Formats: sequence, C-alpha cells, structure tokens
Amino acid sequence: MGKRNKIEEQAWKFYSQWRKTQSYSPALKTKIRVSLKGWRHISGAFGGKKRTFVDIYRRLSLLPKAKEIIETSTTVQNVEKEVKIHFMSLRQW
Repeated sequence: MGKRNKIEEQAWKFYSQWRKTQSYSPALKTKIRVSLKGWRHISGAFGGKKRTFVDIYRRLSLLPKAKEIIETSTTVQNVEKEVKIHFMSLRQW
C-alpha cells in the first residue's frame, strides 16, 4: 500500500466515525452534518480541480483539528455569502 493510500485509509476511518457520531457546534448552535459530499471535497475525489498530494495530505491530517474547533468554538469570526451558500469561519480561543 502506497503512502497516499495509507493516509487516505486512516483519514477515512476517522471521518466515517465522525459521520456516525456527528458534532454539535456551540458557535452555530446546531448539529453539524458530516457528509460524503464533504469527504469528496476534502479528499479531491471528484470535481474538475485536481488536488496535489501535499494539499490532500494537509487537508486529511487536519480533520481531527477541524472536529475539535467545530465542537469547542463559541465564536463565529467571519461570514461570507454566495448565492445559496454561507461560508463561516469559527475561531478557537
């Protein structure tokens, strides 16, 4: 098994477990849906934009930190709106 496959396998195990347990965001005051669509976005599995190995590795290795920030942050730092999508930045103090 190559390095990329091993990293993706470990990250997928973490992400799959996270999908089952979900997360609650105190900052957004709601449950966060951890979805297959999110996995595809993070891992670059689909879409026209191909991600480099370094970018994929960085994204996958930060998954535990993303979960921690979602579950512990109480502050929304920034909100950007595009048509039907809102992008929110959470801040961990």
